[in-house]
Amino acid sequence: MNISAPAYLQIEFLLACSAIVFVMQAGFCLLESGLVRTKNSINVAAKNLIDATLTMLMFMLFGFSVMFGTSWAGRMGMPASWDYLSDPQLLTFFIYQFLFCSTAATIVSGAVAERVKLWIYVAIAVLVSGFVYPLYGHWAWGGTLEGTAPGWLAALGFVDWAGASVVHVVGGFAGLAAAQCVGRRRHVREGSVVSGSSLTLAVLGCFLLWFGWWGFNAGSSLAIDGQTPVIILVTNLGAVTGGIVGLIWSQIEKKHVDIVYLISGILAGLVSVTGACHVLTPFGAIAAGAVGSALAIGTTHLLRGWRIDDPVSAFPVHGVAGIWGTLVFALAVPASELVDVTRFEQFLIQVTGSAVAAAFSYGSVYAFLSLSKKFLGISLRVRAGEEAVGLNVVEHGASNDVTDLLLKMNAHGKCGNYHQEIEASPHSETGRIASEYNRVLGRVREEIQGHEQTNQWLQSERLRLQSVLEHAGVGIYQLDEHGKLTSANPALLE
Repeated sequence: MNISAPAYLQIEFLLACSAIVFVMQAGFCLLESGLVRTKNSINVAAKNLIDATLTMLMFMLFGFSVMFGTSWAGRMGMPASWDYLSDPQLLTFFIYQFLFCSTAATIVSGAVAERVKLWIYVAIAVLVSGFVYPLYGHWAWGGTLEGTAPGWLAALGFVDWAGASVVHVVGGFAGLAAAQCVGRRRHVREGSVVSGSSLTLAVLGCFLLWFGWWGFNAGSSLAIDGQTPVIILVTNLGAVTGGIVGLIWSQIEKKHVDIVYLISGILAGLVSVTGACHVLTPFGAIAAGAVGSALAIGTTHLLRGWRIDDPVSAFPVHGVAGIWGTLVFALAVPASELVDVTRFEQFLIQVTGSAVAAAFSYGSVYAFLSLSKKFLGISLRVRAGEEAVGLNVVEHGASNDVTDLLLKMNAHGKCGNYHQEIEASPHSETGRIASEYNRVLGRVREEIQGHEQTNQWLQSERLRLQSVLEHAGVGIYQLDEHGKLTSANPALLE
């Protein structure tokens, strides 16, 4: 049986949306790099770059066939007689879909940042992109191509317009499983919030992701029509209201605007409208974004109480908001579009689909990592000393001004040599810090020298006084170890 893309697919529109979705990789890179510490920012960027290469290759080799091929009992797709190069529409559809796959795998990166070994992360990315994502994707989206039967969830009537469950629940719960298996970061006080390397970069990453969502949601229709502007409006309203909830929450809780809350709220709002943006009204999008943002921020607080370390809140923003975004369809879909099912029955179908996504992705990653540790003896994370230095140096041999400065200051503290100053460039922030550090060192040297001179003077005066006393009467007076006069006969001192 020949398989082809839907006849209504518009090549120009979908290629433009593919380019917009690809921008999301840059958005994830900047967001995660900005939210982790400087000593790990290069490592996070490297993992994002690896995602963009590995996942696309995995999806091309067999992921696309598993996800969209001829269905085997609704459980998985089988290889079909398609030729990407001879069918421009099918090739365009393939390009659009492998960018979705890359996005799902990237979500895991932030959840295990700052402590996981690079090659362990590579193995997780291969598992998610080559097995978890395409298999669940077939259950939910199988049958999209002409000439194929639907997956078993799609046959039940499950609807996920642009990946609230297929992308975000899968990626979010895979990240949760990985974070639990890898464990918490060392050298971070429990319950504390670690400041990122650059909130400015994180904000820029948020903007790029927001823009990428236009291609994510609008492109899922495969063609531009009168509904496209409404989908883009709904997408933006979800982000706007999600951000406002984050703004208000941070003001109430912290008495100031926390940029991280604002970013998390915006992204959670976007995830919340992803599954049903084609049926949501503007007011429905406002409600969905607000609820999803509150759920994500609330879950972030719960994770700290549960001692689960998720540096960029990947699970709350994608996993929790993704489940909510999947359920929104049953709440928002017009009654006229419900065929042979009641709204409550559709809600149960949506619950089933999101629960399967959560259980399958979480269980697959947790089993893989747990069995690797138990039976193969594989260590999932870097050693304590390496984690303290930072993964930029350990995993990539890459450093930066801040890391170099910290290493030099640490060496000073260990050797106690305060006479050698740190080389400082006056044209950088770290250079100015080093200059101030050198100034403090100079002050320390002055204090040490002053104390040494005082001790030498006291010692010389002690010896002089001792000599005077000895000439006055040997054995009658003497100085104790504290420099006080003593005498065999206390009356002589009265």
